[in-house]
Amino acid sequence: MKTLLTKALIVGLAGTLPVRAEIYRSTDENGHVVFSDQHSPDAEAITIPQTNTLPPTTSDRSGIANPKDETLTVPYDQVAILTPEPDQAIVSTGGPLSVNLMTTPALRRGHSVELLVDGNLAASGVDNHFALADLLRGTHSLIARIIDRDGNIVATSDAVQFHIIIPGGAGRAR
Repeated sequence: MKTLLTKALIVGLAGTLPVRAEIYRSTDENGHVVFSDQHSPDAEAITIPQTNTLPPTTSDRSGIANPKDETLTVPYDQVAILTPEPDQAIVSTGGPLSVNLMTTPALRRGHSVELLVDGNLAASGVDNHFALADLLRGTHSLIARIIDRDGNIVATSDAVQFHIIIPGGAGRAR
């Protein structure tokens, strides 16, 4: 029984030890380079450098790398409203206004975006693209802010003023 256990242990450990075999390079009669683990008279041994390895990273159940405390320590370098552009006059066709943002770095897990039009919450979500409907004619101020999972404001864009023009003057001025 002791010998069987010893043999099983040796076989088990052999699978965990690094395997190092000699590799030989030679040229066949057609001029093709051949690599083999068998030595031949015209073969030369080649040295293979050690393989680069990295330690495993931690991940949550979704398989996405988990940056642990990065969301608490790394600030947003930029939160910018790309559209509408500052002081842009927009002729309303009755459809929604497209708002596009840029955040650097990208919006983090657990964070969301709130859009304020004239100081009032107009939209929120976890994307950088929004559609604002029912804007009245006149000048409006738009601000984007990033909210963390605890409801704290962690970054804010500069205010962008834009103007809604409704052909024929329909709609109340604000």
